[in-house]
Amino acid sequence: MDVFRQSGKLQENKVPDYEVRLGLEPAEVLTPSIELKADVLSTLNLQPIPIQINVGFLDTPTKELSRADWSVRARRVHGEDTLELTYKRRYGIKNGNIDYALTHASTHGFNNELTGDGREFKAQVEWGYEKKTLSMTSKKKLDGFVVDDLEFPPPDNLRNLSSKEAPDMFKNWIIKGWGTHALERSIVYGPTVVDRYSGSWEGKQLDLEVWPFVNSSNSKTDYIVEVSFKTNNRASASSKQKKLMDELKSKGWLVDEDVSKTEAILEVYGF
Repeated sequence: MDVFRQSGKLQENKVPDYEVRLGLEPAEVLTPSIELKADVLSTLNLQPIPIQINVGFLDTPTKELSRADWSVRARRVHGEDTLELTYKRRYGIKNGNIDYALTHASTHGFNNELTGDGREFKAQVEWGYEKKTLSMTSKKKLDGFVVDDLEFPPPDNLRNLSSKEAPDMFKNWIIKGWGTHALERSIVYGPTVVDRYSGSWEGKQLDLEVWPFVNSSNSKTDYIVEVSFKTNNRASASSKQKKLMDELKSKGWLVDEDVSKTEAILEVYGF
């Protein structure tokens, strides 16, 4: 796509928000009954009762979307009557150069120009232990689902809905109809029911999520535990990420590497 307007001026990059995400050691923060330990609840000012969220990803058996740095997620939240579909394109950030990644994404059409179908993509920098990733995300909520039921529609229906509601940027990413064709051949990776605890830290709303992954080969359940908060300020993201890391490390809770929930669910449920 042409990065220039007809006036010859560069199109404006999107302005991202920032989400700091850090992994916690499951054995250190969870009880044998897979509840949060009291010290974790008090340190992060977390509510003791989590909200349950059913999460699944759609991709082809060969993970064609993932290999193109796209993900398509379906989500149901307990207490809500909606199905949320999320279409996300990720860009790796090299050497911490966030602005370069934003400019690169702009050349693909992720900028402040209106899209042809009116679908907005929001920019976010996912700020992990060491790795930073730029994501461009478009969400669509569909109403009319049972409030206290976390179930997804049958796979064929979910494929049809995700294809019908997809933004044009995704549908026509490589060639016309690329995304549509991929979703028509997709399978559902998962789903898995996530526990989300809400809390606060340093004046920021903070979430802690517990993701279970059931290995079908040995029926063993593994867990990813992640704590996250959002900010609109890059300097704040940098300073508070370090401060939270130091606090979690002092408690012996911090996982000293980056963890990807999306990659994990595609790997564990890929068969």
